[in-house]
Amino acid sequence: MQCAIHPDEYSCVSMCNSAKEMWDKLKLIYEGTSEVKKTKVNILVHEYEMFNMSPVETISNMFAWLSNITNGLKALGKNYTYTEIIHKVLRSLPLAWHTKVTVIEDSKNLSTLTVEELIGSLMTYEINLKQEEAEQPKLKQKDVALKAKKSNAYISEENF
Repeated sequence: MQCAIHPDEYSCVSMCNSAKEMWDKLKLIYEGTSEVKKTKVNILVHEYEMFNMSPVETISNMFAWLSNITNGLKALGKNYTYTEIIHKVLRSLPLAWHTKVTVIEDSKNLSTLTVEELIGSLMTYEINLKQEEAEQPKLKQKDVALKAKKSNAYISEENF
């Protein structure tokens, strides 16, 4: 086991008498105490719960960020099912994607849909959206100036 670890780590475990003792020490170094682990889980769960895709973000970037969160949680012992992740992805999409979300929810069985199928469907939709935006003629905004006439009429309160 000593040959498989980095020299910096070796100095931390070189005085251990058994592989179990080495393992426990390395585990403590990388995962921390149970309190540290709970804190890390709480932070990642909060990130997961607050996760939303920004309107300018791509599907692949959004999914990469969500994967980082869920992989971090999995490493700490907190797992989400694929169905929970699918629902999270659909809830995190911007308002402009609401139509696509509705179509997916109505046409697909979300309990058997894989995350990869969902991401593929969303990426296809994203490509089509970008193509439509590129094909639409750019509407030019016209500046309008209004003329005003100067009036010499004076209305006083006494005339009312």
